[in-house]
Amino acid sequence: MKAFQIFFSILFLGFAWTALAADLKAPMELETTQVLPNHVGNPRLKNLFMTIDSRYNGEGIVEPLGNKFNKSVSWQNLIDSQASDLEKTKLKGLLKANNISDAEWKTDGPGSVTGKVNTSIQAKVPVLAFGVTNRLTLALAVPVLKIQASVDTGFDTAKHPSGERFMSSLCEADPVKCNEVNHKLRNAIGMKLAALGYEPLQSKTVSGIGDIKLVGKYKLHQDSVSNFTVKSEVTFPTGIKPNPDQVVDLPTGDGQYDLGAMLIWDYQLREGLKMNAFGGYTAQLPDQIVKRIPTAEDSLSSTKELLKRNLGDVVSCGAGFTYEFPSTGLNIGAGYSFQYLGQTHYKDGQYDSSRYRLLEGDAPLQTLHSATLMAGFSTVGWYQEKKFVYPFQANLAFSQPLSGKNVTKNNVLMAELVLFF
Repeated sequence: MKAFQIFFSILFLGFAWTALAADLKAPMELETTQVLPNHVGNPRLKNLFMTIDSRYNGEGIVEPLGNKFNKSVSWQNLIDSQASDLEKTKLKGLLKANNISDAEWKTDGPGSVTGKVNTSIQAKVPVLAFGVTNRLTLALAVPVLKIQASVDTGFDTAKHPSGERFMSSLCEADPVKCNEVNHKLRNAIGMKLAALGYEPLQSKTVSGIGDIKLVGKYKLHQDSVSNFTVKSEVTFPTGIKPNPDQVVDLPTGDGQYDLGAMLIWDYQLREGLKMNAFGGYTAQLPDQIVKRIPTAEDSLSSTKELLKRNLGDVVSCGAGFTYEFPSTGLNIGAGYSFQYLGQTHYKDGQYDSSRYRLLEGDAPLQTLHSATLMAGFSTVGWYQEKKFVYPFQANLAFSQPLSGKNVTKNNVLMAELVLFF
């Protein structure tokens, strides 16, 4: 059997990898019951920064973002992947000729496929809010995203004695073929993706508008110590949709509409100190999307199909405290939040139903526990007392995931400038 046949065998082994898609993210700020006074406008600009290089797996253990690229390839994998008994026999003979024993077929191999993925996200979110009445405020948020992904893959023969022995023997017998096979092994992932019709796997940058949100807040109740506000949201699919031809996908939106509602309550414990709690539900409405349909042998597939999709709904809740220093215009706060995202479901198409259950397995339910710290400066009080020429606010917030399942582990830094007119 010629050495290059081993290369093709490796290419068509299964590499389980789920495309990077929209996950739960740590919240960018603390919720508040505040609404704008009647006919007061409120433009604000949020700047967000996120870095993602790891994720929580299904057991809540942190692993590298590109961990699913990392796969040891055994000699037995190569034997099992041969198209006929004759080819299997030839490969077994080649391995024995290179002093690779039967015991090493399952415990060792030519090497390991390796991968590393790092992602950073920068978002500028201009928001325009307006007080329709003293109780009702409407706002429009238009996120502009810049997403950068660094991808590095290869083939590592370290810690694989029989693989190193095989390559040494091949290089000694045929240096030209040795260089050819070594090059192809190191580009095994890229060659496999090309054969299946995927776009090249490479570092890239994506810029574009995200999903636009229309937000309404209505104050249900207010007295001297407590406030109740209901917040509703409609999310429009204006962002870049997921691309089935990209293994590491960088969409700026989910591609479907969301409807959300949240109840927010705060209670003044003493002057300057408030306690806050909230609970919300977001329904992600069904849509249609083109997806690759995996098989039991491989999560990568050449088969594409337009499917009816129902993303899981999101449940969120949390609590926090804020403290204001009126004489200085400063305020600080800290909070905790919990988010739950249900599993995605697809309606069966033209293939066996088991393949659609595998596809759903790539989008399992997610949970995320996060902590948020914030600090702000405001001249609004001074302006009302005619001690300052213009009212504005400047806020800084940092959110850090604490634990989770099936979700990226990303912290969020947010800087915000708030004006009034």
